[in-house]
Amino acid sequence: MFYGIDDGHDAVKIVNGKTLYVPSRVLSGHYPYLSITSEENESFLYEVNGHRFTVVEKPSINAGHRFLQTRTDDFPFSDLNLVLVYHALLRAGADGECSICTGLPFNQYFIESGQKNRNLLDKKKLSFEREVIALNSNTKPVIVDHRICSEGVAGYFDLKYNEDGSINEEIEDFNQKGVICIVDIGGRTTDIVTLDNEAIDFSRSTTNDIGGLWLKDNLTTKVKAKLDVNAIPDKMIDDIIRNNGIYKPKNVDVSDILAGLKMELADEIANNVKHKIKNSADISLIAFIGGGSLLLKQELQKLYSPELAKFVKDPINSNARGMLKLLKYGA
Repeated sequence: MFYGIDDGHDAVKIVNGKTLYVPSRVLSGHYPYLSITSEENESFLYEVNGHRFTVVEKPSINAGHRFLQTRTDDFPFSDLNLVLVYHALLRAGADGECSICTGLPFNQYFIESGQKNRNLLDKKKLSFEREVIALNSNTKPVIVDHRICSEGVAGYFDLKYNEDGSINEEIEDFNQKGVICIVDIGGRTTDIVTLDNEAIDFSRSTTNDIGGLWLKDNLTTKVKAKLDVNAIPDKMIDDIIRNNGIYKPKNVDVSDILAGLKMELADEIANNVKHKIKNSADISLIAFIGGGSLLLKQELQKLYSPELAKFVKDPINSNARGMLKLLKYGA
């Protein structure tokens, strides 16, 4: 079985014909979650190196829970990332031998000279060789092949290949007309990957440390100030973003605040793209992928002409789909 896994700071996206989205929410220790309306297990407990972790899929209303921080430099090879990927495999039905492809931000996958960052790649692969014990599951994924791809580049392969492995003629046409730029707006980072006839132009490619979580952090700060409270549950902020600034249970309307933050973030990302690609005269396509491009689609559409910018279908899973296609079709 093949699994493309975009193991991001905000969520893990896994694709193997079906798609699954697992928020990167983990508590240290054992926190049982027993629903009184469902018999389905909703407390996912794992152990790595003697340490126990609970993966939380449904955010609690209780603002007292403090999820472990994923925005750290060692996240790609941490216990936390390993547990989240293993959990995603279990939830996707993996049992027995499987082949996976995970990702790294562009500036972690490559070093400045354009060479692969072998030290970090080996470190991440080695971290996945450790044993994960699922304390409430009878199935056991066994990773026999683990490949790693640069985020953004994986998104390009998602565009290039159709589901059956055939070449997407539309993308080939863009390749013939000029240079393609992939803008992958994730949780913590935004990758800008510029491809000239399928060769990476490193002088016009980078990773910026800004993404969808910037919006969430700043929105949380402003909502707390508006409501004059010290803590707000993640679920409330998620609902506000999902409902365009409205939180009906508490009759909260911060749509003006949310709109301002979204436009600010879109402006900064667009400015970063403009600064990096320098001159758009030879650009045939700017393709926006990642969950942030869905969040900021309306704002970005105000900044780019429809002839130049393409917003891919289901951008949240674009990297994971590309990783799966790389595994299946041997690119």
